[in-house]
Amino acid sequence: MSAVTFGIYVPQIAMSPDDIVGRALDCERLGFSSLWLFDHLYGPGVPDAPAYEAWTLASVLLARTSTLRVGHLVNCNNFRHPALLAKMATSLDVLSVGRLEFGIGSGSYEQEHHEAGLEWGTPRERTERLEEALEIVTRMFASPRTTYEGKYYTVNDLPNLPAPVQQPRPPIHIGGAGRKLTLPLVARFADVWN
Repeated sequence: MSAVTFGIYVPQIAMSPDDIVGRALDCERLGFSSLWLFDHLYGPGVPDAPAYEAWTLASVLLARTSTLRVGHLVNCNNFRHPALLAKMATSLDVLSVGRLEFGIGSGSYEQEHHEAGLEWGTPRERTERLEEALEIVTRMFASPRTTYEGKYYTVNDLPNLPAPVQQPRPPIHIGGAGRKLTLPLVARFADVWN
């Protein structure tokens, strides 16, 4: 029988850095297995409240804790090129000695995309971009060099060393509600559907 684990979602809004780190340390002390952050440019619906960037904060939390796993529910694929995202995830997995949970989705908050000048697109377009991103990310997790040519993204003999600590790769969580578009990606790439 598998052990039951508990994680906690802590949106990084309107807290000081000491408060956020303190909560992570409390979660670790209380036996939570994971802590989850959001990946937005600001707190949706509360744009005037201070909010920290997700990858920077995850790096700090993984550096300050020793057993807590940290992830994002979920990374917005539109914010970072998948080659950069794969390198960031691999690096953080190595630096945290295998405590990264990798979450990704096609984007959930259209307004911030328009405000930041980022492409939004139809649900189908966002899902197609996500599928290509997952191809690149999973290939980069698995191989020292990756080549991929798609409609939205291309990488050519791109190295990714060192390899992730977690094998065969960090756990992948795909976020999204679409049964027709998202679930096939979950079945193909993910360990968890959020």
